Amino acid sequence: MGKFMRIAHRRWLRATNVLGCSAAALALLSAPAAWAQQAEATEPGPQAEEVGSDIVVIGRRGSAVTDIAPVLEMDADAIAATGAATVPELMQAIRGATQSPSGGEPIFLLNAQRVSSYQEIGSLPPEAIEKVEVLPEQAALRFGFPPTRRVVNFITKARFRQIEVKGSATTTTRWGTATQKANLGLTRLQAGGRLTLGLELRRSDPLYQSERDLVPDPDIPFDSIGNITGVTDGEIDPALSLAAGQTVTIAPLPVAAADRNNLAAFATSGNRARLFDVGLYDTLTPRNEGIKAEAVMANRISETVAGSLSLSAEHSRDRAQSGPATMRLLVPATNPYSPFTRPVILNRYLTEAALLRQSEATTTLHAGVTLRGAIAGWRWDFTGVLDHKERAGRNDRGISLDLANAAIAAGANPFGPLDAALLAARLTDDTRFRTRTMGAKTVVNNTPIRLPAGQVTVTGTVEADQMSAVSGSRGPSPSNLSLGRARIEGGIAIDVPLTSRREKVLPAIGDLSLNASVNA
Repeated sequence: MGKFMRIAHRRWLRATNVLGCSAAALALLSAPAAWAQQAEATEPGPQAEEVGSDIVVIGRRGSAVTDIAPVLEMDADAIAATGAATVPELMQAIRGATQSPSGGEPIFLLNAQRVSSYQEIGSLPPEAIEKVEVLPEQAALRFGFPPTRRVVNFITKARFRQIEVKGSATTTTRWGTATQKANLGLTRLQAGGRLTLGLELRRSDPLYQSERDLVPDPDIPFDSIGNITGVTDGEIDPALSLAAGQTVTIAPLPVAAADRNNLAAFATSGNRARLFDVGLYDTLTPRNEGIKAEAVMANRISETVAGSLSLSAEHSRDRAQSGPATMRLLVPATNPYSPFTRPVILNRYLTEAALLRQSEATTTLHAGVTLRGAIAGWRWDFTGVLDHKERAGRNDRGISLDLANAAIAAGANPFGPLDAALLAARLTDDTRFRTRTMGAKTVVNNTPIRLPAGQVTVTGTVEADQMSAVSGSRGPSPSNLSLGRARIEGGIAIDVPLTSRREKVLPAIGDLSLNASVNA
């Protein structure tokens, strides 16, 4: 908030103290970072310095509670200069500064307080952010994390309100597929409270193989009418080779139904397989439809306790098709419709049956809660999270040919469209996968001792999480699998300042502190 008041006359000293305390109280009331501090009468709010006859009162709303200098600070103008339309885009723009040398992802704070999940920050528009601080790894100890990750603190504006309606449509450069998206959002920051609501609808068209320059594979023997091959993929029939004057290993079924019982009709096109373009029936990318809703609410619960609640739900569905089913029918030499002297294989696409399809539905649910306050000089905060993801899919692998082969062996015509009853049994895989994660973490900290170089900070953490995963499939090879894992961990960290420029303790050395942590 950055309140700054200066009174140059000693006769106004008492009035200045009253006004300074009022300004400090207002700064604390408007900042979630100070909710927990209100219970501590001994904890000073803004920093007061007496310089000669002047009193300077400085209040910084939402700044991280640490004396460690940030490696990067961005004000509202610098944030706007990045051109980021969302917080994820902003994070991408400053990614180099937020990652630790080890490559670890940063810890996120909102107004110097831990959040239950990134959603609390990611749902905010960049225009609502007043400042971004990136703190070095050693600052992570203050918030219950090991000193191996950097800390990114987002400081919001005291008052902000925005209603956002967005729509977009994109297409591939060669056409064929398009994506449409619509967003509706509400953000309100006021009196220490925060509310964000969001709704997103999206849709992507499928891309068919025919919309790209892809030619049929000449090594695939299937056709909508059919190609004949030998049982062992060698010579089909010596009689056919004799009629064709060459060894025939593949021969297309004659187009005219009356010629299909005539060996000479097969000989005229021997070794010239007829190809079929499945591009109109085969998708390269699926059709996708999705909806996502999210809400984040934060406010004071009592005089000494504040909290936030974040909820989100997302559902998406993919639908694709992989063309007509293929069949390799065994046509015995005894079949009355066969002109061959030995058994042969009929390779054909079953265009008279429904196309093979794939579908997948994914549902994702998230809930997060934070609570923070103070007890007997110890500041505490609690975060809890529940994530649930479920995916269900169906995949048509083909059509069972048991009935068709039996009918042909009994004398049915293999060279014409097959009866629908013979193709009713589909080979389908149904799969289901679910994961569920629950976690909770409590952090307490205090500055019980003051040394010449500054306050000694003690931080304690207790965290627990549980994860479970269940998967199963139904089909020709059914399977079921269940996994689970649970963890509980506690730790304590201490940060002891040794030298300080600010406190004039060995200032030539600079700011030097000793920190240590133990986890169990």
